Amino acid sequence: VSCDFYLVLDHVIGVPESIRAVLGEQISVNQRIAVSAGDLLGQHHSGYKIDVSIVDLTLEEVDGFVRKDSYYNGQEGEVFKLFERDALEYFDEPLRSSLTDKSLRTLEPRGGFFVYDVDGTAQGTWFQQGSGGFSGWGDPEVRNNQSAYSGKGKLSLKPDNLEPFKLRVGMGDGFQDDVIAHIWGVTGEEPA
Repeated sequence: VSCDFYLVLDHVIGVPESIRAVLGEQISVNQRIAVSAGDLLGQHHSGYKIDVSIVDLTLEEVDGFVRKDSYYNGQEGEVFKLFERDALEYFDEPLRSSLTDKSLRTLEPRGGFFVYDVDGTAQGTWFQQGSGGFSGWGDPEVRNNQSAYSGKGKLSLKPDNLEPFKLRVGMGDGFQDDVIAHIWGVTGEEPA
């Protein structure tokens, strides 16, 4: 959107040809594309999620990361995670209310929250030493193939994003060398 303000869309299908022509066939690509209010950016089937992220470099880094360096390594990684905001706050009415009504999350912030680290506890996001942190750049397969995702070495212990009174354990590859993250619920209200 500008040099210090980015809109990130993920899990989108039905992308218009004008945008697909710029993106090409790559699975994951960072590309600047000028858009205007009212432009169709994509669609998705009812019931599936679309991730909408706002990266606002005009504001301070978000609070809560215990090890910020786990999200980037020089020019590699996802340093923008340190500047992600609740996307719903950036839309004007009536679009904001329309999007808020579609959100499955009923608690504030309605656009979601992703920093769950609590210093001095096990709660938060953990990365195996040498894994390359969030982006997985420590894995040679990922370093040599930028479109590859490596969930190896990632562990998350956090409240559920929709029902925060429920605990969740997420493992990037589920101990199965899988490319799909595995998430489990924790029974009971606290660890035994």
